[in-house]
Amino acid sequence: MIKYIFTLLVGLIFALSAQAQQLPSLALFRDKWNVLNPASMSSDYIFGDRTMSLHASYRDQWSGFEGAPWTGLVNWEYVIDNVNVTTGGYFLHDQTGEIGYSGLYGRFAYRLDLDRRGDHWINIGLNAGVVQYRAKLSDISFGEEELFLGDDQVYHPDFGIGFMYYNSDKYYFGFSVPQTFGLSPRFRTEDGELRLDRVQHIYVMGGTYFDVYLFNSDASFIETSAFVRYVPNSPITVDAHVRCQFTDVFWAGLGGSTNKTLRADVGMDIGESLNFSAGQIRLAFSYGLGIGSFGNSLGNSLEAHVAYSWYTYE
Repeated sequence: MIKYIFTLLVGLIFALSAQAQQLPSLALFRDKWNVLNPASMSSDYIFGDRTMSLHASYRDQWSGFEGAPWTGLVNWEYVIDNVNVTTGGYFLHDQTGEIGYSGLYGRFAYRLDLDRRGDHWINIGLNAGVVQYRAKLSDISFGEEELFLGDDQVYHPDFGIGFMYYNSDKYYFGFSVPQTFGLSPRFRTEDGELRLDRVQHIYVMGGTYFDVYLFNSDASFIETSAFVRYVPNSPITVDAHVRCQFTDVFWAGLGGSTNKTLRADVGMDIGESLNFSAGQIRLAFSYGLGIGSFGNSLGNSLEAHVAYSWYTYE
C-alpha cells in the first residue's frame, strides 16, 4: 500500500508540474498554430482566403489508462484584410486525473506588408488570457490509509508573443514565447502554500507547400511543417509533419517527434468541390503511437478535429 501511495503521489506531482510548466501536446498542429504563436494565420485563409474560421478538437492521450490526459480546444480566427489585422481567441481545457487547467485567451496580430503587392509580409502577435488551475486531490482514494489532501483552484493571467513571416510562394516561418512572463500560481496547503513555477517555452516553427499533380487534380499539393521547442532544463524537442492533399477533398499525413512518438492522420475538406457557397467544412482524425518503452506501456493517442471556415465581406 505504501508503495502504491508513493507511486501515485509522484505521478500527481509530475502531472501538476507538467500542467504548470508545459503546454498540452496537440496533433494536427497546422490547424492550431495560434495556440503556439499568436501571430499565425490559419491555412483556411492562406489557401482559400476564407477570413473567418472556427475549429474544435478533442484529444485522448494514453487511451485506456485510468486518469489519462485529455484535451479539448475551441479556436476562432477572423482576418480583417482591409485593416491588416488578425484577431480571435480560443478556449483550452486540459485534464490529467484530478489535476487540470482551463484557459480562455484573446489574440491580436498586425500585418506589415513588405511590398506593394502583398507577396510577403510579417505578422506580429500577442495573446492574453486567464487560466484556471485545479487540484481535486480529495477525490483520490488511498484505500485504508487516512490521508487528507485538500482541493484548490487558482486563477492566473497568461500572455504570449510571437511573429510570423509569410511568403505568397507558400512558405512561412516564425518564433514565439508562450507564458512570456513566467507568472507562477500558488496553491493553498495546510502548511502554507505550494508554488508552481511556470517557465517560458520558446518555439521556432515553419512550413512550406509544393504543388504536385495527383489524380487529375490541380488542387493537389504536399505540405511540410515542423516546430522546435525549447524549455529550460529540458531536452529540445522537434515535431515534424508531412501532409499530402490528393484532391480538393481528401488528404493524409504522417508525423513524428523526438519524444518518441509517431502519428498518422487523415481528413477531408467538404465545400468547394460541392459548390457549397456558405464555406468549407473540415473533418480530420489523428492516431498517435508511442515508440519508446514508456509510451508503449501507456497506450496510444487519438484526436478528432472539425472546422468550419467561410468568407466575410468587409
